[in-house]
Amino acid sequence: FATPLATLHAFNGWADRFLATPADGLDDRFVGLSGTLGKASWAVVRHEFDAAHGSADYGHEWDASLSYPLPGGLTALVKLADYQSDGFATDVTKFWLQLEYRR
Repeated sequence: FATPLATLHAFNGWADRFLATPADGLDDRFVGLSGTLGKASWAVVRHEFDAAHGSADYGHEWDASLSYPLPGGLTALVKLADYQSDGFATDVTKFWLQLEYRR
């Protein structure tokens, strides 16, 4: 099924290559690891994308994040998404640097 009004960033890879569901559907098989290292939190996820109907290969993606609390209620976040289309679409690498403030 398609979810046209949903945010898929959290589910189908951070590179956002599947905001529109392909005609043959999307099978997103993934595995992830997360943990802490001192005050830092990290996560790594690997996605394998295939058609839900048929045998089309939609590529694969690595996602990684690292967050670290800073003084004064700040948290720094670095995220990376690397999507390799395997010929299905355009390869893309995205990088985020975020600073969050909480009172």
